[in-house]
Amino acid sequence: MDKFLAVITWFSSLADMRHVRRAQGWWLACVLSVAGLTSCSLAPDEVLAPGSSSGVEAVTRYVTARSLPPDFLDSAAQAALAATTKYLEVSDQITASGGGDPQAMRTLVTDTWWPEEEAAFAYYRDQGLRTLGETTVSDLVVQTAYERVDGKYEVGVIGCVDSTGVFVLPDDAAKPPDEVLRWHPHYDDFEGTGEESAIIEEFLSLEGLSWGSRHAVVFWFEGPRLSDLALDSSQQWWGVYSC
Repeated sequence: MDKFLAVITWFSSLADMRHVRRAQGWWLACVLSVAGLTSCSLAPDEVLAPGSSSGVEAVTRYVTARSLPPDFLDSAAQAALAATTKYLEVSDQITASGGGDPQAMRTLVTDTWWPEEEAAFAYYRDQGLRTLGETTVSDLVVQTAYERVDGKYEVGVIGCVDSTGVFVLPDDAAKPPDEVLRWHPHYDDFEGTGEESAIIEEFLSLEGLSWGSRHAVVFWFEGPRLSDLALDSSQQWWGVYSC
């Protein structure tokens, strides 16, 4: 089955790109801690709001770390994990139906990020594509967690998003044959017959076919409560983070 490995790198995956769409300059570099769910950081003693300058009374944007409850980072981590998992779950559901009804995502993202979601789902609809499979997240680490002085929260996380089990297919395509599901994604362990190879080759020839991979993604959430976080941006992480 080695002859199939060569084509894997050519499958640029829409399954991945649903969750990795826009780069923003918010990410703060921190030392990663993959052993636990939380890492860093809280607000320092004084964080000036944008636009503050000398001669103007300083206005802090965030509640200082010493004013937060002891379990704040743990609470932020659990909230971010729940928000990320729900976001991926709903994204899979919408693309599985061809992207035609994205409204279930509306309350899970901010007004700023909503156009990105609409555009991504519209691409599935316009190109006649759908997905099959589930996306998961693991090794989620909180990188920033703030309570703002206006009572809202901001939480930034990095995690391993795994879309290897997600196929992007033409909307009218049949479910992948069992031979394909046994071969993918455990290519090296698969030992198939000539007949099975032919079935896999036929499936790989489908126009518009792609599948996901596993990589690090950063997510930035905002919300009025930790239990009500909405996605404000996401991007693939190109730094050192093993997935």
